[in-house]
Amino acid sequence: LEDYVYDLGRRYVALYGEDVGPVRHRDQLMNDLKRIRKLGSERQERLSKTMMAAFDQQALNGDPTLHRIWIAELLQQYYDPMYEYQLKQRSDCEVLFRGTCSEVIEWGQRLTSNT
Repeated sequence: LEDYVYDLGRRYVALYGEDVGPVRHRDQLMNDLKRIRKLGSERQERLSKTMMAAFDQQALNGDPTLHRIWIAELLQQYYDPMYEYQLKQRSDCEVLFRGTCSEVIEWGQRLTSNT
């Protein structure tokens, strides 16, 4: 949410202004979604509708909650399996740690506090 909605949104507003920036931000993410061909037409259509509704809601009342839905689905249903597949293809790669988000953060903090 921070990277794709807040930060990227601020960058578009800084670059194109308050009126055009949010529209360009939305259009860019919609185009990016369309380029992911392996989603399939049904999932892509559902994600597009959810993304559009999220941008509409955010423009209406500043609430970014709906963005979490399309981001979570994209991560869980597309990116996670893709990364898992790519890891399995690499025999020269060692996975140092696996866990939930909070477990990974805790592991990273322990790792950096030991150096």
